[in-house]
Amino acid sequence: MDAMNVIDIADEVTTSAQLTVLPSETPLFTKRLEEIEVVEGRPARFDCKISGNPAPTVNWYHFGRTVQDSERMRVLQDRGLHSLIIGRVCSEDEGEYLVVARNDLGEVRCSAELYVEEPRATLASPMTKLEKMPSIPEEPEGPDPETEALILPDFIQTIRDVEVLEGGQAKLQCQVCGSPRPTVTWCHHGLRLEPGGNITMTQQKDTFCLIIKLAKRSDGGVYKCVISNKAGKSSAYAHVYIIDQPLDPPENVHVQNATSRTITLSWKEPKKIHSFIDPSSVTYAVQNQVRGVNNWSDLATGLVVITYTVQNLIPGLEYSFRVITSSGNFCSKPSKPTTLFCLPQKEPFLEEKPCFLERPDNLYVAENSSVRIGYTLNHVNASVAWTR
Repeated sequence: MDAMNVIDIADEVTTSAQLTVLPSETPLFTKRLEEIEVVEGRPARFDCKISGNPAPTVNWYHFGRTVQDSERMRVLQDRGLHSLIIGRVCSEDEGEYLVVARNDLGEVRCSAELYVEEPRATLASPMTKLEKMPSIPEEPEGPDPETEALILPDFIQTIRDVEVLEGGQAKLQCQVCGSPRPTVTWCHHGLRLEPGGNITMTQQKDTFCLIIKLAKRSDGGVYKCVISNKAGKSSAYAHVYIIDQPLDPPENVHVQNATSRTITLSWKEPKKIHSFIDPSSVTYAVQNQVRGVNNWSDLATGLVVITYTVQNLIPGLEYSFRVITSSGNFCSKPSKPTTLFCLPQKEPFLEEKPCFLERPDNLYVAENSSVRIGYTLNHVNASVAWTR
């Protein structure tokens, strides 16, 4: 406030002041990016407004790659207005665009999606064909049966956004029509998907499915479904949102104790249990795996304690163990497996007389106290009797 004047006119008192608005110091988006839908071959433009002092440097990214100013992609700046203009959009341009503004005091980010629609083909009617012919015969021609049979592909039921827990299964499904029957192409972040790994593609008549098993964070984002036949193309989009697991796996799973036939596992409670989960509902499941075998086997489920004794292990085999946290329909990822553990194989008994390898020493103990007397024999099949 630079100046203030007070004027007294009869019963009226007024004031005036000068307001100076300074730009924010850390970068700030005063207008954020908005998603765009554009037909392939047409231009697209992203705009945002950014303030900051000192003036921030601004960079544009497409799937992690820096967008460079070029003849087809123009990166423009007019004071606080920053723009990215794509001259002729192609299918490779679709996906997420990120703008990052930085100065010495901080950094801000904003992103938006570019959706590229395929141009729909226009089928020529029989009359249009006749108009393009150099001469029209006396007898009118009948309709072209091949042209009559072509029907543009369309979605009876389009794909929809999906939320899935990390490690769960996501499914995108659509029902289509068209003649001839359309084929389907699936894309993620502008890249064509192929079946394999955790990706499965199925078709039942006019219903197509994309299944993502054991979904990871990198599987999240925008998916595009393109249906096509001789008549043309059509496309649809959906987001797959990967949600954090509400339960962490147990920590520090280890072998606490071992005997000749059993081992006792122990672990610590998980660090994170989401607030909507009742801690008293948390249980644990123990699994084991034999070295050389790919599958994990369930040993116990529904445990409410943080220890478990594994019995009937086979000496000589190497085992690893892991634990999963559960609550109702929610399960955590498996814990980190233990190191390989092996019960020693028993050697055959020696064919010799029993002898003491270690003898007990004389012991002195206070009255009413416990005492332990131990000895070691050679490895023979001998019966033992104690006398006093």
